[in-house]
Formats: sequence, structure tokens, C-alpha cells
Amino acid sequence: MDKEANFFKKRGIKVKKEIHYGHPAEIICNFAAENNFDLIILADKKDEKRSFLLGGTSDKVVRHAKQAVMVVK
Repeated sequence: MDKEANFFKKRGIKVKKEIHYGHPAEIICNFAAENNFDLIILADKKDEKRSFLLGGTSDKVVRHAKQAVMVVK
């Protein structure tokens, strides 16, 4: 997590690190709602054979989030 945070800090972007426990999609949706996010951006990691499907967490966030969701391949 520190490596990723430093990537953004070096570019002048504020970073706040938090660890949450539970079901990832539920945590992401709740956190976004509680903090009034306009957009949720997720990275979708999968192999080429399944390229037409979203991953489990990405799919659940897309279906349940009240905010716009962008999934980046």
C-alpha cells in the first residue's frame, strides 16, 4: 500500500490510507456513499480467456453502487 501511496504523493495528489475488513464490494460501496464520492474507479484484473466478464468484486460494485463506476482494464 505504501508503494501505491507514494506513486500518487510524488505527483502532488493527497493520499489517505485506510484498512477495512469485510466483503470488498460492500465496503467499497458503503465507503463511497458515506464520503459522498461522485465516481468509483476500479482496476479489473483477469486473464484474456475471461475478458468479456468483470471480476467478482468489480461486478458487484457496478451493480450495487449508487455512484458512477469506471472499471479500468
